[in-house]
Amino acid sequence: MPSTELPKSVNDITHVMEEFVSYANREVLIPPKKSISDLITYSIGHTHANSLFFESDIPPCVEHLMSICASKDDERRKNFIIALKEISYKYGSRFTPEEMAKDSYRPAIMVAQFQSNEMKETPNKVVYKAELPKLLTDTYDTRSVLLFCIRIFNPKIEFIGDFANKLEARYMVNEILKSIPYSTPTSITFKTDDHDLLGVDSRNLFLSSINKANSLTVDGAELDRWTTDDFRHFLDQIKANPRLKVLSLANTKLDICCRDNNKFGFILELLTLDQLDVLNLHGNNLSKLPEKLLKRLQDAVDNSPIETICLGHSKREKRHSSMHGSMFHDSARSKAHTTEDMRLTSQLS
Repeated sequence: MPSTELPKSVNDITHVMEEFVSYANREVLIPPKKSISDLITYSIGHTHANSLFFESDIPPCVEHLMSICASKDDERRKNFIIALKEISYKYGSRFTPEEMAKDSYRPAIMVAQFQSNEMKETPNKVVYKAELPKLLTDTYDTRSVLLFCIRIFNPKIEFIGDFANKLEARYMVNEILKSIPYSTPTSITFKTDDHDLLGVDSRNLFLSSINKANSLTVDGAELDRWTTDDFRHFLDQIKANPRLKVLSLANTKLDICCRDNNKFGFILELLTLDQLDVLNLHGNNLSKLPEKLLKRLQDAVDNSPIETICLGHSKREKRHSSMHGSMFHDSARSKAHTTEDMRLTSQLS
């Protein structure tokens, strides 16, 4: 069938999908969740022996969907994804634990869950918590559908668990990062058990994540273990991504780093980056620095182009804050705020 005759609009593609679901249910007694899961796995290039897409006598609706999946037309592909999200939500948003446990039902349910959360979180993005220990127990097909969901929903990502010393976990983190569209960077948070983000095995993986982030959180990482080269690579990667606007380094032992002249220089340089809108440094005991270091840090904060700098535990913000006395308990400095800036600062402080 010529490509020009294929359905192209969201409504027309949805109509073909509904015909497919009806055919599967009526002719071969396959419930909607299973037929939609079949469509999802086929669309991402997975094949199964019992797939409706490999029957000897293919009905027109299946033939249309196969051609749509193979189409190179950008608008048609975009509308296919929109229709797939909607029909997955329609048939997959309500499910039983038994259905979720079935590999043949899970793809539709997973897409439906992402779609449901996206609808609830609008205008804010969905947060996906990538719990690495659990992901490593999932099947290959389940992981593949997850990566598909990350590509089409582009959620905020929280990596939870140890990956520095586990090859399979590093592979999964890398696959997730690769699935984030480069054109639309997202919020990335690392909550690792080992805190060794720049270890021998995890260095390149962590640094590559910065390229995909518009917000990066590494709270709790032990930056005092970083070498001066680690700091330089980290800073260089941040500079190389002008789309990175929010950086959180809370509770990362920066007070210890400040006592190393070279590392302190990188921290001061970080405060000069006008690409950042928010920089969170609270929980680092910076108020206990020696007076000369404290003065240099105060000067860097006062002259920084960064709109919001969180230095203490308070949610209050001040245009200019004193570094002396209890200043680190009420010192988030801000020049201008959007609603999102205020929300972020409240969370970070």
